[in-house]
Amino acid sequence: MLEYSLEDAEELLTKNRDTAVTNLSQIAFDLDFLRDQMTITEVTMARIYNWDVRRRQQQKGQQGDKKE
Repeated sequence: MLEYSLEDAEELLTKNRDTAVTNLSQIAFDLDFLRDQMTITEVTMARIYNWDVRRRQQQKGQQGDKKE
């Protein structure tokens, strides 16, 4: 097991805390980015679905016109 002097231990813990705070802020930023990307993806999927529904409705309408 390692032993540190009081000054070395305080320095190490302070450095570790500062690194943890920096990492936490970066992780928070990354989570915000991912939330935005998820929202954009969901909206895009909904738009594509709606476009496909309209396209199929138009195809049915065109096929109905040809049968009559």
